[in-house]
Amino acid sequence: MSIIILIFILAIGYALPVSFDAATCATGYKKWLIDTNQNQFNALLQEKYPDFHADFASAVDKISWDYHTVFIPVRIIRDDDKIDLVITGRRYWFDKYIWSIGKQE
Repeated sequence: MSIIILIFILAIGYALPVSFDAATCATGYKKWLIDTNQNQFNALLQEKYPDFHADFASAVDKISWDYHTVFIPVRIIRDDDKIDLVITGRRYWFDKYIWSIGKQE
């Protein structure tokens, strides 16, 4: 019986949407996402776009999510070169994400 309960708890933790995590933080979840994961975002950006600087402060208001996926639109800048990107996070556990980066459409 305890194995069934454990499997049930794990399934619920995996299946809950991002909005479940966001509800526990009230209105501060978007800022919390940036603050908590900024080192990971910077590492991702430096792999593909070295020497660029990201403005995460302006990205906070533009963050959105759809079920298990968080979308963080961010502009990166180097001198006069600007690129609009989207950092995408796939939720796999409570407040835990697998992050990737792509160009904004």
